[in-house]
Amino acid sequence: MNIEQKRAHAQKLCKDLSITVVPYGNAWWLLGDGINQVVGELAGLALFQNETHHVVAAVERSDAGAALVLRLRNGKDDPLPGRELKRVPLASNDAALSLRLQLDDQHLDVSWRSGTEHWNTLLNRLDASLLSVDHAGGFIGNTFGPYAVHQ
Repeated sequence: MNIEQKRAHAQKLCKDLSITVVPYGNAWWLLGDGINQVVGELAGLALFQNETHHVVAAVERSDAGAALVLRLRNGKDDPLPGRELKRVPLASNDAALSLRLQLDDQHLDVSWRSGTEHWNTLLNRLDASLLSVDHAGGFIGNTFGPYAVHQ
């Protein structure tokens, strides 16, 4: 069975089980009774306040290719994986990238580069106050570090 046949088979199974399949960047978002899951791979950096307030800059890989994505989750009403703020398709599915998150007061700048090239802006001056204790709750601040999921 080739990839197209597998995809059609999976979509039929989801339909039979009343699971909605929504394209989500290069991945799929599955929604239904008891399921809320993104299917794909994502690896990069996260600025994490809590489960409902975080920013993720990462490479997303799937059978459709690779892309650099920036996601923000700003509350329970946002999609579980976060709203996609920016997407940059990548020429290669296995190219090494560097990511950089820079905080300046309450603004976040996100940049990337391939190899030793110059830094490219993914997004400048994102309002990082959305991750503050005042806005998102909690009491310990944010955690910054690597982030990876195989979904």
